[in-house]
Amino acid sequence: MFNVFKERLNPAIALSYARRGDIALVEFKGEYVGGIVTVNAVVCVGEYGLVTRPMDTVKAVYPLEQRNV
Repeated sequence: MFNVFKERLNPAIALSYARRGDIALVEFKGEYVGGIVTVNAVVCVGEYGLVTRPMDTVKAVYPLEQRNV
């Protein structure tokens, strides 16, 4: 999953620069999944619907637009 994100998205940025709407790579139940950054959390698709994960589970953040950070 990490390689797909790295190849297809803008370069990763520091977690401290994450904004709402950015794409996040999150560790969830021993796997890496994609999610969307919200206010102090990330929303991912789980087995039974949407799951909110804390920011400390984020492994990388990818902005939707280029940023100079």
